Amino acid sequence: MSVTLEAPAILVLEPNQNLTVPYQFLTSSYQLTRLHDPLTLVDELSRKQYQLVMLSCSFSSRKLLQLLETINQAHRDTLLPIALVVDLHQPYSLVPGLNWANKVGLLSSQSDAASTQLVVKQLID
Repeated sequence: MSVTLEAPAILVLEPNQNLTVPYQFLTSSYQLTRLHDPLTLVDELSRKQYQLVMLSCSFSSRKLLQLLETINQAHRDTLLPIALVVDLHQPYSLVPGLNWANKVGLLSSQSDAASTQLVVKQLID
């Protein structure tokens, strides 16, 4: 008797229905649910348990922040990982804060001393 394991579920919120990259690379290993309308996000998050949300940065900065808050509120008891997807073909695609006069650095809690110092130096200079 074999046990079939269900593939992890990923929710993709992408307004551009024609955009297939990078999502096409995930279809063989994950269950993808694509949403194009952010108004359906809450219903979908309550309907199914997702392991990851892929959120398009094609939305306005304000809308992205609202969507992040919506995801946070829907999963108050657990931290739901989010991957921000930047569409490099869209001039309006950006990550909130990255247009902060080019003075945004990314550090993780795993950053070592050299990486931390390099990022801080680049931001200050």
